Amino acid sequence: MAIKCARKITALSMTLYVLLKGILFSLALKSVKSTALDFYEIRGLRLSDLRTFIKAYTVCGGGKLSLFNKTLYVFSCRKLVLVAVAKPAGVSEIIGMDMFYSNARDFKERTIHEGFVGVSPSARGRGVATELRKCAIAHFSKNRFSGISSRISLSNHASLSSAKKLGFLPVEQYFDQEAQEDRYYLVRPLEARK
Repeated sequence: MAIKCARKITALSMTLYVLLKGILFSLALKSVKSTALDFYEIRGLRLSDLRTFIKAYTVCGGGKLSLFNKTLYVFSCRKLVLVAVAKPAGVSEIIGMDMFYSNARDFKERTIHEGFVGVSPSARGRGVATELRKCAIAHFSKNRFSGISSRISLSNHASLSSAKKLGFLPVEQYFDQEAQEDRYYLVRPLEARK
């Protein structure tokens, strides 16, 4: 019982440490620059978008947003989350997102981790995820990261194809016990830009 409790406290302490470090780290980052495209724009998530964003995250296939990510994005939404926003009939609708955070490995390797990229079913197959990734590459290059890391299931052919086209390289292949599937850990090297 005491060992179990100690493990939970250790895990919670590590989570809080990484969260706090991520928030402090993001303070030095520049905000995502807005980019207008055909039928939508890509920009940083605004705090006023947070409720809509959480609903869109579910629609895009992300499930339920964790308390860790909700907390992180409240403090650094314009810097770590890119959203694709369509404006049909003047009403903004989030049709895609690319979400980032840093974990212990990323802090060590000076990379930023792409935790989720997703597009609403109505906008799939139109290059939205690819454009989100292109904007993320430009954004994090300007913020002087050495690369963008990502974990993608080998069965997710669409995401792997998009990532590889944009220069993500498999660094390792592993079996994810929780998801019960083979995955790649990929990195997209970045060149620092001003």
